[in-house]
Amino acid sequence: MARNKRTPAQRERDLVFITRLYLQQIPLIEIADRLNEMTKEDYTLSYNQVISDVRKIRERWQQQALDNIDERINQELDKIDAVEAEAYESWRKSKQTKVTVTTKRVPVRVAADGRLYIDEQGRLQQNDEGAVQPLEVEQTVKHEQSSGDPRFLQIVLHCIHKRAELLGLDKPKKIAPTDPTGKLPYKLKIEKPEEYESRRIEALSGILEQHGIVISRRARKGKTPLDSDKG
Repeated sequence: MARNKRTPAQRERDLVFITRLYLQQIPLIEIADRLNEMTKEDYTLSYNQVISDVRKIRERWQQQALDNIDERINQELDKIDAVEAEAYESWRKSKQTKVTVTTKRVPVRVAADGRLYIDEQGRLQQNDEGAVQPLEVEQTVKHEQSSGDPRFLQIVLHCIHKRAELLGLDKPKKIAPTDPTGKLPYKLKIEKPEEYESRRIEALSGILEQHGIVISRRARKGKTPLDSDKG
């Protein structure tokens, strides 16, 4: 005699079997028959139990989808953190003192009998005439205190907004309703009581006429009772 109680391992095996057939859009009653044919030596399952197993499968799919969403959100948060850290570091560097070194060559007089001088490329040259003015290197160092590049702060602020958006920390956004085209503002049409009553009677008369009961025009206006269709 087949046992009615499944072990946890058998239940997991059945869920895999049911999932494969369910994805093939095989009717549940047929899935139950195939499953019981496979497990009849150990246990049998009712149709309701198979339905319960399908619900369990769908719950797992939903949970897996939520887990995947959470994992994706965490990945995006890691990217935002990396961009924010890089922007902060660039902002810090942009505030450092800027040092500018200016180099130029200036002429230097030598004695009339001087034979050597330095040319514009800084090379030592021989002066046969002794009248050439050689050049020497002069450097000017300038220190400038910077207030920082605000563009990096804009990146940091954007990262903060994106993080809050992903975590659901932003306040709900108000969206103005529109018509079905999405272009014009939505206008609420307030129906008069008599218009609503007339529309309701018209709908009801259509249902009654399908069953052989006809409502006269005066009855539709609420002045006479219903007339039976004697034809």
